[in-house]
Amino acid sequence: MNISIIKKRLIEKKIYFIVILSVYVLGVILGLFLKTKLERLFFGQNVVDFYFNALTKQGTPFTIFLSEILQNVVVFILLYLLSFIKLQFVFGCVAVFYRGYVLGVVVLKFILSFGISGLYLFLFATLINSIICVLAISLYSVLALKSKLKCYAKNQTLIFLAACFAISAIGALIEVFVIVLLIRPINFNF
Repeated sequence: MNISIIKKRLIEKKIYFIVILSVYVLGVILGLFLKTKLERLFFGQNVVDFYFNALTKQGTPFTIFLSEILQNVVVFILLYLLSFIKLQFVFGCVAVFYRGYVLGVVVLKFILSFGISGLYLFLFATLINSIICVLAISLYSVLALKSKLKCYAKNQTLIFLAACFAISAIGALIEVFVIVLLIRPINFNF
């Protein structure tokens, strides 16, 4: 994969990248400030339960990683399929908004449930992976847009997809390592 192609494409489509990241920030803000029944619609409690199980050793590192990877597989497959009908950017915005909204709900629930420890839990266990995944989704959504540049190969979209999915998988691995090597030992020693 040629880095100069990625740079050119991102410069050419920077407004789309700004839009999709703004949608993410909007999702986080709405997740923080809308304390309504929307969180049930967006499965906010399931996310909190996931992290609670991960922290209390009810979830193995493999199941934590597998859960994250399966979520990302579904999102990236949908992004790829929707790129054929030029809807991947719209779906990318929806996926990023959803992740932002859930992130806002999770930080609020963690702080309300665990106090300052919940904030640390959020910062170390949730935020890093969320930011990496959102960047990967945003990158693919922008890079897969049709470009005026003719210097990329026919299968470049698949290469972008694989690279962005690999980035999100790295985020999931980081999350597992942080939970297993840092959060769980601290949680059970204090």
